[in-house]
Amino acid sequence: MKLIRCEAQIEALINNKRWKEVINKPIDYPVLSGADIYKYFLQDYSRTYGNIIENTEWNDCVVNISDHIAKGEPMILYGMTGVGKTSIMQTFGRILSILGNPNHLPFITKRATDLVDEFKKGADINQLYSKPITSGLKRNAGLFIDDIGAEELGVSYGAKSDVIGDLIQAIDARHDMKDRVSFSTNLNGDDIKERYGERVYSRLFQNRTVIVFPESIPDFRLRK
Repeated sequence: MKLIRCEAQIEALINNKRWKEVINKPIDYPVLSGADIYKYFLQDYSRTYGNIIENTEWNDCVVNISDHIAKGEPMILYGMTGVGKTSIMQTFGRILSILGNPNHLPFITKRATDLVDEFKKGADINQLYSKPITSGLKRNAGLFIDDIGAEELGVSYGAKSDVIGDLIQAIDARHDMKDRVSFSTNLNGDDIKERYGERVYSRLFQNRTVIVFPESIPDFRLRK
């Protein structure tokens, strides 16, 4: 009887060691391709919005964005209002958060106008958003700033500030964040230069690919 109990205890110790080795083994996350991420996009977008937009040029833009996200390359999405820039990036943000794959870090989405509102309420925007962000389930997240150029100057304690222009420069000053922030805008390059100045313009377009939504893509909001 003693021998049987001893063998059972040894077997339990062996199994326990094996179990610990399994659960403590680092997860080998795959490096996803743009095609992989695009497949996830189609599933999530259709589930969230009911359908995929049947427009070849629109889908080409989404494929291009998928490739840049897979490679971790920042972007500027340029196009007229209603072409879906916001919903596209919100979808990608959800996907990366759900996947939890450290090879493809998540990002949070903030409208430029909302950032200005936070500034007006006393928030230190540069301190909050010029470094990797932890928010909810997202850890070490990047940032997508939506619709830059549509915001007003911020006023806090009587002082006016170009909130987004200052934030762009603060982001550029940090090596751990400047390549992980993307933007969208309805303004062309000349308009951005006039709006924010030469210094911000240079930092904004440095190392970022401009993905252009052609003017032939309709305002999908008007179809609803």
